[in-house]
Amino acid sequence: MFIILAWLFAAVVAIHNLEEAAFLPAWSGQAGRWHRRVGASEFRFAVFVLTVLAGVAALIATVQGRESFGAYVLTGYALAMLLNVAFPHLLATLAMGRYMPGTATALVLNLPDARRARLRADFAAIRSSAAPFSRNRGTSCRISLPAPFPRPRSPTSALRRPR
Repeated sequence: MFIILAWLFAAVVAIHNLEEAAFLPAWSGQAGRWHRRVGASEFRFAVFVLTVLAGVAALIATVQGRESFGAYVLTGYALAMLLNVAFPHLLATLAMGRYMPGTATALVLNLPDARRARLRADFAAIRSSAAPFSRNRGTSCRISLPAPFPRPRSPTSALRRPR
C-alpha cells in the first residue's frame, strides 16, 4: 500500500502541475494583486523541476521504505500540497470570483491524496520511528518533521494527577 500511495502522490502532483503549466502563465497576467505575472517558460521550468522532485521523493521513499528519510520528505511534500489547496488556489478563486488554474486538480486530487498521506501517515511509519521520543514508551508519539501531531493520550493518563 505504501508504494502505491507514494507513486499515486507523485502522479497527482504531475497532473496538478500540468494544469498549472498549461493555464497559469496566461491567467497571471490578469490576476492583478493576487498573483504577479509569470513568464511561461520560467514557470513551466519551475513546475517541471517540482514534478521531478516529487518523482524522486517517491522513488527514494519506495527504495528506502516507510521509516526512511525519503518517506519524511514525501510526507513534507504532501503537507505542502495540502496547504497549496487553500493558499493560493481556493483563496484566489474565491477572492477574485474567477477560476485560478490548478484549483480543480487541487480540490479533486491534491486534497484527498495529501490528506490521506498526512492523516494516515502512510508515507512514514511515525508510530514506530518516533516511539523513542515518547515520555511514556508504552504509548506512541505521533511526530513528523514538517508538522507535529499531538501525542495520543493513553487511556490511563486521564486518571493520573498532574504533578
